[in-house]
Amino acid sequence: MKEKVNPKIIPILFLAILTVFMVLPMSSTATAPADVTITMALVQGPYDGPSPWVVTGTNTGTWSASGAFTDEGTVVENYVVHFLPIGGIIAVTTELILTGEDGSTIIIRDYEDGMYATSPTTVESWGHWEIVSGTGLYENAVGQGTSHCVVDIEAAQKGEVSNFYTLEGSVNL
Repeated sequence: MKEKVNPKIIPILFLAILTVFMVLPMSSTATAPADVTITMALVQGPYDGPSPWVVTGTNTGTWSASGAFTDEGTVVENYVVHFLPIGGIIAVTTELILTGEDGSTIIIRDYEDGMYATSPTTVESWGHWEIVSGTGLYENAVGQGTSHCVVDIEAAQKGEVSNFYTLEGSVNL
C-alpha cells in the first residue's frame, strides 16, 4: 500500500532543495574579462586603389600579447583607407589575422578615425578594435579596446618594419 505525501510538506521540500542549490558553489567555465596589450610590428606591403578615394592593401609582420593571455606569432593586416576628395584620410578599417605559436588564430577588426601627420616622417591613428572570431585556443575569445598605430613613412618606403600597433583592452577567453 502506497502512502500519500502530505501536501503541506511539498512547499517545505521545494524550499529545502532550492536552498541547497543556492548555497552550493556553482561552477562555470566563464571567466571575467582581463586586461590585455597586443603589440604588432608590420612591413608595409603592396597596395592598390579601386578608386581615387579608396586604397586597399596587405601588410605582414609579428605580434605579441601580454596580460589576459601570453602568445606571439605572425600577423597579416588587410586594410582599406578612405580618402576625402579634398585631401586627407577619413577612416582606416583593418582586419588583423593573428596566428599564435600553436597555430590558433584571432581575427580582429580595427576601426580608426583618420590618420594624422605627427612629424614630417610619421603618421598616427587612433581607434577601436574588437575580436570577431578565433580558432583553437581563441575559439571562444571575445574582446575589445582602443588602438593606436604609428607609421614611419621613411621605413615604409624602404620596405622595412614601419607600422607599429598597440591594442589595449579586455579579453575573455
